Amino acid sequence: MRFPTVKHLPLLVVFLAVLGCGNPQEEAIKQLDQMGIKFTEHTFVVQARDGNLSIVKLFLQAGMKPDVTNAAGDTPLLMAVQFGRQDVAETLLARGADPNLASERFGVTPLIWASAKGFSGIMNLLLAKGAKVNGKDEKIGMTALMSAAVGGKIKVITVLVDHGAEVNASDNNGRTALMWAAQYGRAAAVMFLQEKGADPTLKDKEDVTALIIAAIHGKVEVAKALLNRGVDINAPDNIGMTALMWAARNGRKDVVQLLLEKGADFSAKNKQGKNALDLAEYYRQERTKELLLKAGAGTGKDSGSLPTGKTGEKPPTAPPSSQVEGQEHS
Repeated sequence: MRFPTVKHLPLLVVFLAVLGCGNPQEEAIKQLDQMGIKFTEHTFVVQARDGNLSIVKLFLQAGMKPDVTNAAGDTPLLMAVQFGRQDVAETLLARGADPNLASERFGVTPLIWASAKGFSGIMNLLLAKGAKVNGKDEKIGMTALMSAAVGGKIKVITVLVDHGAEVNASDNNGRTALMWAAQYGRAAAVMFLQEKGADPTLKDKEDVTALIIAAIHGKVEVAKALLNRGVDINAPDNIGMTALMWAARNGRKDVVQLLLEKGADFSAKNKQGKNALDLAEYYRQERTKELLLKAGAGTGKDSGSLPTGKTGEKPPTAPPSSQVEGQEHS
């Protein structure tokens, strides 16, 4: 019987070691089975969501594609991003996960989710892998910058602007990032966006400006930031309502006070012939009514008709353009 010579022994050791290792894909599946983890798309997405990096790596080693979806249409990357699992997101991207693949339920991309959540580290990973900075969601047309503006985090907004985000891009209702920041009272974001070129004079599809939005929602610091840029304080929307009228109607005392101090025209009338004082009276907003009377305002009841609806009914918080599906308005 002949034995291998010493010079061939190292090659034989390597060969036997390879045989002992088996197929890496089969080994990964075996490990998952021993751990009681089902090798399914649903389970893969759950593991990515929960941040179980070692198990995610086993799924990938076992041959699971990085862009599979669960029954709801969510990919592992989308779930990892939503829950801030940066290491999992990095691993998935390194294995070829599509950074622009939107969720089937909401039409939102990973970058929009990361921007909304304020995960700047994940945002940088996505952008480095080709995420479209100006991509819009498939439902209402919001961009990552608009989502970031809602949260108002300057660091997050800066990442997007530095990567070329269009500050004056608009959603399906014509609303810009500045308008979204105004609605949620993000005064610092409003100032920063204006410094980066956001136009405070732009209007949405119902001619609503950022100032009108701030007035509707009682965001006085936002109103100050916009007025400091010289916006038209008396610009009306498509039903003739000015910022002062909306603030008076909705009982936004601080905003009414500010607008009056800045020279808002309290005699201006909407398309029903009503001015700010008429609206304050009709909606029983005694605080704003008092401010208007002290400023010398009179009613405009000599023309037009009262708004439809019951006297004193609670006014809506915003014009129809702000009623965006899936968003909470305050």
